[in-house]
Amino acid sequence: MKLRLITAGIMILTMAMFSCKKDDAKPAFNLEGKWSGKHGEVVPNSYYGLVFKSNGVLQRVAASGTVGATGSWSFSDNILTGTYTFDNGTVVSLKATYDPATGKLSGTYGYGSDTTGEAVFYLTRD
Repeated sequence: MKLRLITAGIMILTMAMFSCKKDDAKPAFNLEGKWSGKHGEVVPNSYYGLVFKSNGVLQRVAASGTVGATGSWSFSDNILTGTYTFDNGTVVSLKATYDPATGKLSGTYGYGSDTTGEAVFYLTRD
């Protein structure tokens, strides 16, 4: 009787170990860090840099790394939205799509609450 119980217990444990498939969940994409690329009215041709901080702070940076404007950002379902304000009070709003295949953010920005109308841009992680 004891032998049957032990054998049944081993079989149950073996089935439990091999019947549960564990999915290898991919870690969520992390946008944080410095990204640089180009921007322009029709064709991106001038330096454009953004720094995404972990606390939702967005910084517009020059090629030298100098911060020229500060604001906030959010990222969900490969869509980036953000705003930043220069010292003179000019507000820029942006929207971009992240392409996991290329590692590139591509989007547009405008003044005030408009995310279009001023320039197109692309960015890649530095």
